[in-house]
Amino acid sequence: MFNLKEFAKRSFFVHSAYKFLVRLNEIPLNKWSEVHQIITILRVLPNTMLPLPRLFNAYDCVKILNSESIKGDIVECGVWSGGCVGLMALAEKRTGNGQRLSHLFDSFEGLPQPTIKDNEHYDRFSKDPTRLNIREKVLEGELTAIKACVGATKNHVENFLVQHLKLNPENLKFHIGWFQNTVPQAKH
Repeated sequence: MFNLKEFAKRSFFVHSAYKFLVRLNEIPLNKWSEVHQIITILRVLPNTMLPLPRLFNAYDCVKILNSESIKGDIVECGVWSGGCVGLMALAEKRTGNGQRLSHLFDSFEGLPQPTIKDNEHYDRFSKDPTRLNIREKVLEGELTAIKACVGATKNHVENFLVQHLKLNPENLKFHIGWFQNTVPQAKH
């Protein structure tokens, strides 16, 4: 049996167009005049799980930072396949001077094992939540990946950003590991 979704995933362009068409109803009415923004979102669509309104919002946030001359870098915690951070970097390139650094924080291993505090959320990320190691307390640095919600590899994300989106690799800073280990180190 022919599966349109699987067929669409074989071509970046077709996959992008497919995801866009099935989500047309998510586009805010005031965004239809933002043709360049729509085209930019199409360029990253297969590499993100975010819905269209969130992507428009991410683009607009960078645009506002630039229009108000607010200094700082772009940070994404959990990059999956690089779509949203790529979108923000493209927005920086178009609406700013293209010099903001993009910090990409991810384990590139998926989610860590849940703690007792995660009970109401973790089951949607696993096909068999009974196999998960629920822990009362997780010590710093002791996390173990459960292979749920795994995105692309670091090399795949970097290739997407540099080769496909033509972003400057000097503006991309990868922070690989668990957030409690990488974020405090990066603030220095």
